[in-house]
Amino acid sequence: MADVRTLVRDFSSVIITLDNILIPEEKLSATPSMLDGLNSETETDLRILGCELIQTSGILLKLPQVCMTNEL
Repeated sequence: MADVRTLVRDFSSVIITLDNILIPEEKLSATPSMLDGLNSETETDLRILGCELIQTSGILLKLPQVCMTNEL
């Protein structure tokens, strides 16, 4: 049986930015909402509102931060 200490991996050197993502730009630029006619500014506003609602509800429910996903 392997020692637990030998199984520890160091992921601290992994850096993820918008410059090194694996998804092509054309996949990121047109969301399904935009293809249905929603403009970019409205979609961004709705996403921000949704994130704020998720954060507020998580705080009110006294959930740990890891339970609340906040992605734009």
